[in-house]
Amino acid sequence: GKRRVLPPGFAERLVRHPDLESRTPVPLVDRGVAVDHRSDLFSLAAVIYRMLTGRPAFPGPDTPRIMFEVVYRNPDRPSHAMPGLGRDLELVLAIGLAKDPNRRFSSAAELAAALQTAANNQLDPKYRGRARRLIKRYPWGALAE
Repeated sequence: GKRRVLPPGFAERLVRHPDLESRTPVPLVDRGVAVDHRSDLFSLAAVIYRMLTGRPAFPGPDTPRIMFEVVYRNPDRPSHAMPGLGRDLELVLAIGLAKDPNRRFSSAAELAAALQTAANNQLDPKYRGRARRLIKRYPWGALAE
């Protein structure tokens, strides 16, 4: 199928559209969590996952299945799709793809800085610890709480 890059803020507009509210791919919307800029960061992390692994973070044969995956399942461990992927890059993806917006990066600049250091295997220890706690609580490939 065709792939499209959506403009910033698209998720928020989609959530507010009355005809599409139940179809939005933003995690936790159906759980009453407000949508903000961190939804776009989640989407960006999913694009980065695809770029690094060659696979979508949330695969599925159709839109309903993909949306289920986005909301209820954590992606597979990136290094399973791309052996040799740096551990620090995997940790950045864990934070970027966190279902809870409060556990994600707070800005694109923070995500970019973490990616840059992770690419050199020099991720800040605070991010390493944060990501390891996320992975321990929400393992790769598992159903999210």
